[in-house]
Amino acid sequence: INPSPSTENPSDIRLEEISTGAFLRDKSKEAQMKVKSIIERATKTLAPVIDVDRELDVMGCVTVHIAHRKGATHSYFSSLTQLMTINNITCLSKYVEEFSNGYTVYVLYIKASEEQIN
Repeated sequence: INPSPSTENPSDIRLEEISTGAFLRDKSKEAQMKVKSIIERATKTLAPVIDVDRELDVMGCVTVHIAHRKGATHSYFSSLTQLMTINNITCLSKYVEEFSNGYTVYVLYIKASEEQIN
């Protein structure tokens, strides 16, 4: 991980430069490309970027990716688990990935039925 990645072109994302070895080792190439894509989109806006994959995975989950620049959200996401509980949303797992270019990506696996996602 490079603690000071190049800021010449912020949308030029090099995961091998901004992520940990564990991220590169443990995440599939498909998952890495999804994260790279959402970070690239997040570099072009001040607002958080949310991407919902409405296709259910093998566990019957919808995958939600949220990316934002650190310090740009006023801690909206600190109560994400509480908001899901209040709204009866079952999150089977939640991952938070921090990147050295200043972006954070949340990956949520939300239990859903076909009727709920349509």
